[in-house]
Amino acid sequence: MSYFQNIKNFIFSGSFPIIDNDITTNNYSLEILSIGSMNYPNLSNMPRLSRYFNQLSKDFDISSISNFSTINAESIEIQVNDDISLDFHFDSNHYFSDLMVTSKLNKPSSFINFSNHNCSTIVLYNCGSEFNINGEIPIIPNSELIFVVYQGNFSVFPNLTLFKRDLIVSDCNLSIELPINVGKNQSITLNGNQLTGIIDKSWCSSLINVNNNKLHGEIPTCYSCYLSDPTLFYGYFSANNFSNYNQSLGCPTFAPRFKPLNSSEASFIVSGTDIGFNPRFWILNDNIALSDYRTVLMGNEYVVNYNGTDLSNDEYFKITFEHPKPSPTITFPIIDKLPSPISMTVTTNQLLISGKFFSSYLNYTNQVVSIGKNEICIIKDTSFFNLTCEFDSSIIMTYPTIITINNDNLIRRVIINPQQGELNQLVCQNYCDDIENNYCDLSTGSCIPFIECDVDCGSFGTCNNQTGICSCNSKYTGDDCSKPNLYISSIIPSNTNGGEASFFGWFGDTRSNQSILIGIQKCQPITYNTSNEIKCIAPPGNGVYDITLKQDDIEYILRDSYRYDEIIKSCPNNCTNSNQGICNTSNGECKCINSYYSFDCSLKRNNDSGGNNGGNPSIDPSTGGTNITDNQVNFQIYFKNLFEIDFSGNIVNQYSLQSNWTFNKTKDSQSNNIYKLSQTIQQSCEIIASIEEISTPKQYSFAGSTFALDAGSIKLTISISNYYYKSNLNTLQLQLVSSADNNENQETDCNSKEVSTNEINTSSFKYIKISKDNRVLQGRFINKVLSDGRSTYLSTDIKSEGNSIIATLNLPHFVNQSIIDPDFSVLLETDFKSKCDTKNDRKWLIPVAVVVPIVGLCLIGALVYFIYIKKAVENPLKNDPYK
Repeated sequence: MSYFQNIKNFIFSGSFPIIDNDITTNNYSLEILSIGSMNYPNLSNMPRLSRYFNQLSKDFDISSISNFSTINAESIEIQVNDDISLDFHFDSNHYFSDLMVTSKLNKPSSFINFSNHNCSTIVLYNCGSEFNINGEIPIIPNSELIFVVYQGNFSVFPNLTLFKRDLIVSDCNLSIELPINVGKNQSITLNGNQLTGIIDKSWCSSLINVNNNKLHGEIPTCYSCYLSDPTLFYGYFSANNFSNYNQSLGCPTFAPRFKPLNSSEASFIVSGTDIGFNPRFWILNDNIALSDYRTVLMGNEYVVNYNGTDLSNDEYFKITFEHPKPSPTITFPIIDKLPSPISMTVTTNQLLISGKFFSSYLNYTNQVVSIGKNEICIIKDTSFFNLTCEFDSSIIMTYPTIITINNDNLIRRVIINPQQGELNQLVCQNYCDDIENNYCDLSTGSCIPFIECDVDCGSFGTCNNQTGICSCNSKYTGDDCSKPNLYISSIIPSNTNGGEASFFGWFGDTRSNQSILIGIQKCQPITYNTSNEIKCIAPPGNGVYDITLKQDDIEYILRDSYRYDEIIKSCPNNCTNSNQGICNTSNGECKCINSYYSFDCSLKRNNDSGGNNGGNPSIDPSTGGTNITDNQVNFQIYFKNLFEIDFSGNIVNQYSLQSNWTFNKTKDSQSNNIYKLSQTIQQSCEIIASIEEISTPKQYSFAGSTFALDAGSIKLTISISNYYYKSNLNTLQLQLVSSADNNENQETDCNSKEVSTNEINTSSFKYIKISKDNRVLQGRFINKVLSDGRSTYLSTDIKSEGNSIIATLNLPHFVNQSIIDPDFSVLLETDFKSKCDTKNDRKWLIPVAVVVPIVGLCLIGALVYFIYIKKAVENPLKNDPYK
């Protein structure tokens, strides 16, 4: 080698001599040495070699392998004649950066460790079938090594946690299923093998070449989006069995995200879905090409720079993507700002919005458009400047309608005129942002007050943006509408021996720490517990008690609402005596005998009296009053007021019931007269009183009880529906006034008596009597009410005040409807005289007031009818139905 000591580049080929280095000093001239030889020369004194190429002959001197470690060159390439096979000895050299070997290689005895070698590339061509260890590539690379192998023989997929850079394993007989990608290689080439299975989406972090394999299924969209351009990597997937190997698929999943790093230098972090593998195809603002980029995760994240471009004074920018086709242009924000609508138009089922700072494309941001408080307008199309959403065409919108645009929690509210075709485009100054608690009316250009609630009103309330306070639905209460608005509407009690009791009402969707007290005794254990019903085991007892329901930190009390069901029921006055009546202990009714009658069998028919008197009933539709008259006495009954009463007994609402009634009269199939009075309060609360005149005796059932009605009785059915309480603890009272006076045409006063009143209580009924001039107005109140469709206890309080009786019906809180069912009749005292010997022109007037406070019910209107009696006063004995 001394002959070319001063030569910089030496290239020799065509023969294979033995090369002997006879230079005794360092050769600093030679940089490129390309030879063919039968050996490796010792090149330890040639420190400036940059490239070494040696084509070894079939007569290669194996003993010269030790000289390979002396080759101090950055790039080494070795080619060996096909007739020989070498042991892998190339790891002995620590100088090279790039190594290329074309040679058959023998099976190594152990893995070849390059983990501490600074080499950057190793390429092995035609390494043959023996170069593996148990089917694995027998190389341990360093973390930066690019490894390439052709014409090998491997049965185990490369360990991608070791091979972290680009990897090529080509024509190497890999006859296995393609696994998921566990590495972060930028590029992997696996062409010319026998790979089967599908390409998992995990491979989208690498640019993969699987040409000429046996793969099937769909090519992931990260690749298929770019098949439209054959100059990219269309051929990387050829010669397989893919179902979507097609150049015209499009790319609906393309979703790039640009986040500015330095707007003054146009530097961005770009991430997203299916964004491709080459950012150099991304053009800024129509004509600014990319300066450089750095791959963070191939196909998923890059840092890109457009040097020399200053965007610091801009609000947004646009990027044109040459791929995928057709090349999209997308506008992105530089800074985060509230959505800024400048125009809104309503069509049949769409809202069209233009402006800026909307989502750059669908799902670029979490963008929601709502109409009013709860209606979502489903976004169908969006860009940075325009937005289209669709709503249910059945939604009724009226002016003013609030539109809320929420773009990644940047919320803009405006008001519009929702009339179809109306162009709302009068933008307020600064969108009213500088005026606290106001938003812009795009139809007028003016600012409107708007207050956010301090708390989340949850699923059971909405924020009243005029007050900033949550408006809860009827079932919940509290600052954030999280506490159930407890109430009990009906109770099925146990009998006096105790046992299961059921409580119906509203107790909330979630319940804990529940307890029920009957008076001061616990109803336990609780055996059943839902949002609408509680069952527990009541202790023995009798009488009427308060109910106390405790739940979490809430206490609800229902006064005088639990009455033990008596096993043996008492009758009024015990039917007077055994010669006058027999008590039915199953329902508490008297069966009168020996010509006695009335509810307690206290009256007896004689030649001058007996039976229901009737009178001539008439109804005044304007006042809802009922008049029952004969020649001597005129009874008057009418409603006066309806009160809503709070828990402390205070009046919180009052409704006058002396006018505004609607009247209707019909007949049933037995020709009984039926009168109907109705009235509406609170816009939706309806009070209906249905009055039936009983022409023949009949059995009647109500709320699970059966009782008898005599001919001449008047049956009332009173319902109150949809009353809106100020509080779930409030109830109702109905005031009913009754008066009696003499008829102006009276001809006798032999029956003249002062007004007297009386009440009798039993376990099933409450009875009242008002007597005047030997005539009796008798009323019966069953101690049950239908509350929201269920039977429950009804208490009635009676109070006598001089010539008046005040009856108070206490009903439980109800939501939908409450129904009460009293009945009335006019009777004649035993000593009634139909004819008198003298006349008396004296006139008198005695008022009788009956207040019917209906707790928890609009039942009020009903009682208006209850004294409709259709029998002539004249000749009462002649018309006595019992004769």
